Amino acid sequence: MQRYKGKISAFRPLNNYEAQVELEGIAQVFHLSIGVPWVLNLGDEIILIGSYTAHSGQVVSNAYKNLSKNVKGSLLVFSVGWGELFFICLLFFWTIFFPIARFRECMKVRKHNSVVRQLHELLNNDSAPTITA
Repeated sequence: MQRYKGKISAFRPLNNYEAQVELEGIAQVFHLSIGVPWVLNLGDEIILIGSYTAHSGQVVSNAYKNLSKNVKGSLLVFSVGWGELFFICLLFFWTIFFPIARFRECMKVRKHNSVVRQLHELLNNDSAPTITA
């Protein structure tokens, strides 16, 4: 990664997040690709951070600072906030804990069903051993 500083001599917008930029006194074409809309005009003094790619012959820049307007931008990196972290934990808890709880509940029902079945067999079976007073 290199740091380049200079005034914009030419630029061509590709979209709101990408532009090709040329700086006065530097014989390179910069491909600025950032995660927020750029703020650039001819004559603005900027700092670009990027690395040269041989296959395109351009310096690919993922960060800049416009010193004339005190604006900066860089490639956005995914970050998880507390709300997203809470939701992920809740989803994890829901998918792990509740199936275990339902399994235990099903086992209790099966056990209960087998006890009820034995009771019905004993009640309906006249040849079963009986204690009488």
